[in-house]
Amino acid sequence: MISANMKNFPKKPCVALLVETSLSSGQDILIGIGQYIREHGPWSVYHEPHDLNRPPPKWFRHWTGEGIIARLQDQRIVNAVMDKGVPVVDVLGVKRNTAMPLVHVDNRAIADMAAEHLIDRGFVNFAYFGEDEYWSRERCEGFASATGKLGYQCSSLLIKRSALDRTPWDHLVRRLASWLATLNRPVGIMLSSDVRSLLAGEACRDAGLVIGQHVALLGVGNDRTLCEMSAPPLSSVEANHLQVGYEAAAMLDRLMKGDKVPAEPLLVKPWYVAIRESTDFLGVNDTAIARALHFTRINCGDRIGINDVARYARVSRSVLQRRFRSQLHRSVHDEIIDARVHRAMELLRLTDLSVEEIAERAGFSYAQNMSRVFRKRLGRSPKACRRRGGTM
Repeated sequence: MISANMKNFPKKPCVALLVETSLSSGQDILIGIGQYIREHGPWSVYHEPHDLNRPPPKWFRHWTGEGIIARLQDQRIVNAVMDKGVPVVDVLGVKRNTAMPLVHVDNRAIADMAAEHLIDRGFVNFAYFGEDEYWSRERCEGFASATGKLGYQCSSLLIKRSALDRTPWDHLVRRLASWLATLNRPVGIMLSSDVRSLLAGEACRDAGLVIGQHVALLGVGNDRTLCEMSAPPLSSVEANHLQVGYEAAAMLDRLMKGDKVPAEPLLVKPWYVAIRESTDFLGVNDTAIARALHFTRINCGDRIGINDVARYARVSRSVLQRRFRSQLHRSVHDEIIDARVHRAMELLRLTDLSVEEIAERAGFSYAQNMSRVFRKRLGRSPKACRRRGGTM
């Protein structure tokens, strides 16, 4: 009776997931895939925990199924998945010469978000440290471009992965410390990923630089373990690998059903900056501007205006406006609106408050006004921003 009824059920697609669990990015991708499967499955899933550089697992040699999602780290994995003759979606992008569709984080958008965060804190000196690999170079170039648009210079140090892996830790610390000593301070430094935070932190101490006073460190990936291990805890761009996993599963689902997908890579925008102590200070030497930035961020939920900010900064309105434009390349009004947008984004991410309640708490006169500002500055509505960390 049971076996006869089972014939009426459609066959579940069998999917192999060659995604590492040693990094938070891989873990988040798997969570995103799982979310898609819960909503659109069921699938029969093959997976086991492993690290990024491991060759395909032994069970994969005999695996037969309908689709694969993989982090194509090297040619061994590329060859192994191509031999299966089934649809494959890459979620790493290291092997750019394959014809396999790619879903990946948007490195340029990550760099833009990192630059915006540090610029908002008043920094005028910038630097980038990371691997000499294509994805890190993209972030470095994007960070330099975003800061360069405002006339700022950006120093960079890129070290080949082979050197990072083989050079003794203390030698790397000294090399990085020597570079850090050449930078103008205070300096906002973007790291290629959270993985480099412990090395960067040790190099800062070796160079006699205090994180939170001379240096602001900003990572990428929001790896909770690495961020909390750092001293002080590391601020980090949440790159949104959850969404990468969800979109990769959706793309594979279409391919397994015989549909076509775009040839261009699908790039997922970052979600937000998780602010911790490593960047939670102001990078300006002008006391009036520092006071103005502090007052604006604390009080943006109230109906403050430029005169209120100038009064707290202890300078005239015209002097404050002039200093903002000459040193920060934006107006005091822009700073107030930016602070309200950041407050609203935080409430959208962390609470279940309605859009109307969030608009009021963030200092907007009404929800429609907040929506108009969001669309102009972020290119999407508040509700779309709320969905950013989950499915779209």
